[in-house]
Amino acid sequence: MPRSALYDRDFFAWANEQAALLREGKLEEADLESIAEEIESMGKTEKRELISRLTVLLLHLLKWRYQGGCVAPAGETASESSGERSRPILLTIQA
Repeated sequence: MPRSALYDRDFFAWANEQAALLREGKLEEADLESIAEEIESMGKTEKRELISRLTVLLLHLLKWRYQGGCVAPAGETASESSGERSRPILLTIQA
């Protein structure tokens, strides 16, 4: 089925509509192509985010190691002391 007008107008409503269609087993009514694109995009975004956060972590560890063990003030992480705000990333590893 081609992308619905709702996708372009109200993404959140479109996503909820598609989730309901999938849960009800109405695959012929679902916008499968757009759903697949969104899943691929989400995976790429999460991968970029993980690489970015690992890079920052590695840089902080290298600075700590080679700049005499400088650490952030008590109760503050290195990323908070540099003005960055981070959210936890949950990794699920499937066998």
